[in-house]
Order: sequence, then structure tokens, then C-alpha cells
Amino acid sequence: PNARLPGDDGALRGEEEGKEGGRERGRQEGKEGRLERGATLPSGLLPAPSPIEITVALLTVSDRAHSGVYEDKSGPAMAHVLTSEAFLSKGLRVRVVQSDIVPDDIPQIQQKICIWADELKVDAIFTSGGTSFAPRDLTPEAVRPLIDKEAPGMVWRIMEVGTKHTPFAVLSRPVAGVRGGTFIVTLPGSPKAVKENLDTLLPLLPKVFGLLKTATCDHKA
Repeated sequence: PNARLPGDDGALRGEEEGKEGGRERGRQEGKEGRLERGATLPSGLLPAPSPIEITVALLTVSDRAHSGVYEDKSGPAMAHVLTSEAFLSKGLRVRVVQSDIVPDDIPQIQQKICIWADELKVDAIFTSGGTSFAPRDLTPEAVRPLIDKEAPGMVWRIMEVGTKHTPFAVLSRPVAGVRGGTFIVTLPGSPKAVKENLDTLLPLLPKVFGLLKTATCDHKA
């Protein structure tokens, strides 16, 4: 056998390491090539789905706010919650495209909702105010005839959670449903109640808008 010279062991180790490095580079390049060809990424590397873009119209219903007796605070409260990070984290990017204040008057409430839903075709309309038993609170009476499909389960959920905040939640008369492709829900006039109601609806809204925005949906409801 040939005599081994000093340094032969190091040369052999270097040669083996070089081969192993080449094999590792080959494996890595193979993985990258498969990913480029559309293979599924590992679960930890999956890209986040794009948020659903939602156009929203906000209607404050109040005689006094409309006449300027006091500043409307529930409208800005709705806008603040709907465009918050909480909604974006649920995959909803909300854009408020219309907002207005009308008195407690059924024809004026209905006119706004019909224009926004039928002509502008916004994805959602949220109203605030006019939902109690007071003589001039007529929002439910204005909205209910405009609904094609009611959502009684969402109303039940609003009431269930609302009573955990205050027993007076039962005095509100919420309406929720769909007109054409527009989701409509009536909220109380209090900014605090507005936030509580929207927080309650938040987990449900991605499914609502997913159904309304998808022509064919594989759902089991």
C-alpha cells in the first residue's frame, strides 16, 4: 500500500466537507426550485391572506344632532371602530365612503339607505340612534321594510352580549339583515354602545362579507 503522507487526513476531510457542502447546496436549490414552481410553503411561511376590502356608509339618526343642538359623537365612534386595527386583524379593510346625519324621520332614513344600498352599492350600512321605545325613535320601523333577508341570529347575539354590559340593553330594538348585496345593522345612539355592538359583530363580519362578496360559497349554514 502507498505510504500516507503528512496532511493526507486534512485533505481527505476537506474533500468530504466540500462534497457535503455541494450536496447541501443542491438540496437547498432543489427546495427553492420546487417552491418557485408553486409547491406549498411550510405552514410557518404561508403568506397572510389579503384583507377583504369593505365600503361602508354611516348614518346617524337624531333630531338634535341634525339640528345642531349637540355634536354627533356616535358617527365618529362608528368610523373609529370600523377602521381600527382590530378589524384589520380580522381580515377586513374598511373604507368609510359616505356618512350623514338625518332627523328621526322614516322617509329621510329610508331615502339615504336606498341610495347607498341600491345606487352606490356599498358593502355595509351602519346606523346609530333611534332604536329605543321613545316616541321619536323610529329607526327600526324605517329599516325593517327595506331588508330582503333578516339576520335574527345576529340580533340575538347583540342582545345577549349587550345585557352583560347593562340590563337596559333590552330596551334597544336592533335590526340586522341584507338588502341586495348590502349588509345593514342598526346600532344604539351611545358611542359606548356603538363600540360594544361592533365588537360583538366583529367575529361574524368576515363570514358575512365573504358570503355577500362570493358568487358561489361552500357554506353549511
